[in-house]
Amino acid sequence: MNRNADYLADHTAMTSPIKKYGALGGRGLEHWVRLVLAAICVSVAVYCTQRLDIGLYDETAYLQRGAAIDEAGSPTADMGPVYSMWYRVLQVFWSDPVDRYFASLGITIALFPFALFMVLRRLGTSLTASLVVTLFVLVSTLNVLNWPRVSVFALIILLAGLWSQAGARSLDRGWAYLLCSVLIAVYVRPELALSVAGIGVLWIIDLMGRKRRREPYSFVPFGVSVMVGIALTLGLGSPFGHGRGMVAFGQHYALNRIEADDDANDAWTSWETIAARELGTTSNLSTAMGHAPDRIAWHIGRNLRQMAPTIGRMVLPAGARLDRKAALLLGLLFGALCWAMISRQRGERSSSIPLPWIIAALSAPAILAAIIIHPRQHYLLFPLALAIIPLMAALFPDRSDDLPWPQRTLAAIAVAIIVLFLGRPLGTPGRPVLTTIHALRELDLPAPLVILDADGGYATYLPAGSVRIPAQDKDLGLYDHLRLHHINVIVASPRLERDPRFAADPEWRRFVTGGYTTGFDRISVAGTSTTLYIARPRSF
Repeated sequence: MNRNADYLADHTAMTSPIKKYGALGGRGLEHWVRLVLAAICVSVAVYCTQRLDIGLYDETAYLQRGAAIDEAGSPTADMGPVYSMWYRVLQVFWSDPVDRYFASLGITIALFPFALFMVLRRLGTSLTASLVVTLFVLVSTLNVLNWPRVSVFALIILLAGLWSQAGARSLDRGWAYLLCSVLIAVYVRPELALSVAGIGVLWIIDLMGRKRRREPYSFVPFGVSVMVGIALTLGLGSPFGHGRGMVAFGQHYALNRIEADDDANDAWTSWETIAARELGTTSNLSTAMGHAPDRIAWHIGRNLRQMAPTIGRMVLPAGARLDRKAALLLGLLFGALCWAMISRQRGERSSSIPLPWIIAALSAPAILAAIIIHPRQHYLLFPLALAIIPLMAALFPDRSDDLPWPQRTLAAIAVAIIVLFLGRPLGTPGRPVLTTIHALRELDLPAPLVILDADGGYATYLPAGSVRIPAQDKDLGLYDHLRLHHINVIVASPRLERDPRFAADPEWRRFVTGGYTTGFDRISVAGTSTTLYIARPRSF
């Protein structure tokens, strides 16, 4: 039988499931390093928020649902309610939704690499290596241009769990910290439910192994973790349902099909038509696999071919192109990493679960999503960022006397990539979405604004009561559609102009070539390719 008193008595003699590399020296120096690093992270975040545009659709939808929590309650469990709650908390400090959007963007840009630094140091990675890795990640596309930010937010929660586990007073308490962080992250990214199962299995294997070896163990933290999971389910609901997985799959299947066929359709607004035609369903992924296994296999094959280029772009500093020079340096970086891993000396084996297994359990859902759905950057973020942790802890242990040549070469190439590619332009010149929002805010129109747009949610950033009418909802002639929904603002962006529902509508073509003058005023948004059509009072 286990004795809890013995279990907690001498935590310094216990081995964490994440291998410890010894006490860290130079606490005074490290304190100043952390302060300077935090200042650098914040400075980079401020710089980025002054140059990046607002992302509509997914990220804006989370912000909008956060603003509606007081009236509509928490979003459903499969829609990332914890992330919407994050936006609701930010609303206390930034009442303007534009400011709130950029506050969240800046905080996540700064916090993710700093959290990674803290985890690396707690796991015993050398101070110099931790700094280089943190600066590399800080300015990378992996961090700065990873959209939507919901995945970065989920990753920060997982890093907090890893940091807590590494510093826990006991093995089982550490497992509990990690498992609870994953349970919370499920309500940010529902697919992480697979990681809950993986971490739970690893914990049970570790716990039963220690019981068999008569080492200290306790089932109490496991029970507490189960209770936390039950409480989250009762409070926020089950993270499964509502067909979210099929929506993601259908949109990205449509994206692959449109790119392969050089089609003019928009994947995000036309995916249902394409999925119904080619997969036989728009609501169930297993049904699609049964109806069209050949098309599913084609889609997965195309995803796999896009994986390496996407990873390459993510590793480069934000704004850099994956040209021949970049590809060469990335190839050298990968080669040096393999060289260092092959040549490193093996450390002593631990009786607990090795860190790579924990990282595999946390990364598995994102890897599957990248293969089955699409190698989007916000999926690949998880395996790339998390894989850094055990690699750096193994290759650059703290207090190492002299680094061998493979590790020196790896560090030199990483620094060269930062120096050669840092400082490239970020985002879209002119920030067209933000500029359009400002133009809409300057309109002298009585509320509510009923806005027809194809871009994904300008109404969220406009006065309360503003309503968005999605372009993909148009199934009538233009004038009937305007009258039906009482639309008084049309955002004619390039995306709307390309939408077949408008491009093929003769009423729309007459409208933009002069027909609008009977009831609308036309305003060109300076510095963009967007035109606003503003209804005159009592036009409809």
